[in-house]
Amino acid sequence: MSFAAHIGIDLTRYDHLIRTFIPFYEEMLDSAAALLSPRAASILDLGTGTGALARRCLRVAPRARVTGIDGDATMLQMARRRLGPRARLIHSRFEAAAFPRADAVVSSLALHHIRTKAQKMAG
Repeated sequence: MSFAAHIGIDLTRYDHLIRTFIPFYEEMLDSAAALLSPRAASILDLGTGTGALARRCLRVAPRARVTGIDGDATMLQMARRRLGPRARLIHSRFEAAAFPRADAVVSSLALHHIRTKAQKMAG
């Protein structure tokens, strides 16, 4: 099931709506990205969605490339437009994907999709 069907929204409105659902959303993304080293060359974004966090990470680490993993193909299309050629996007549930080597791993609002404690501890 796509994310849009799951929550019942038009994904073209997602970036606007998420900012109304989550107080200080912009600050959360900025704070997460600020923790990266500017020297990072590779970033893995789990549940990349529309690429909002990944874009901020690429600003902090200007020479980096990002690999974004997300189970929603429509979200990945939006991320592709936002991130351009510095992104490699993988259509998969991140719990099932093979992770590439990365200097940093980031995620926002996605890890709650791992349902059980055993799944959270695996890896």
